Amino acid sequence: MAFDEGSSPEAWRMVRTVWAYPLFPLVMAIGSWIAFAFRRNWLAAMLSGLSFTPAGLLILAGWLGI
Repeated sequence: MAFDEGSSPEAWRMVRTVWAYPLFPLVMAIGSWIAFAFRRNWLAAMLSGLSFTPAGLLILAGWLGI
């Protein structure tokens, strides 16, 4: 439905953001496993926690009514 009013840069930006969303948690999870393998436990914990950031921001935006 992003393209109901025709193709526009804003519509493409939204579609690319939605398509890229699954990549962020996947990259963070892979990075945390690599950091864990190199015994960088603090970095592994931070990267693992960052994988939940987009979902948390979306929930916060919905709660605030943005």
